[in-house]
Amino acid sequence: MKYKALIIDDEALAVENLTILLTRFCPQIEIIASANRAEQALDVLNNQHPDVIFLDMHIPEMKGFDIIDLASHH
Repeated sequence: MKYKALIIDDEALAVENLTILLTRFCPQIEIIASANRAEQALDVLNNQHPDVIFLDMHIPEMKGFDIIDLASHH
């Protein structure tokens, strides 16, 4: 079984490194998207419904859990 994953991080290098690690060591995880802004993250959460979220706790627009809270109300 594959798990759909979303990476939310405003640092491109962090997204790249996590993508490499997940691809190499976690074949059961399929990265469906990455987002570097809250708006992008909410769009993916509401439209693609990932199973797993790798979440930076502090992105410029808001805190990580605020994104999750907003997505859960849609």
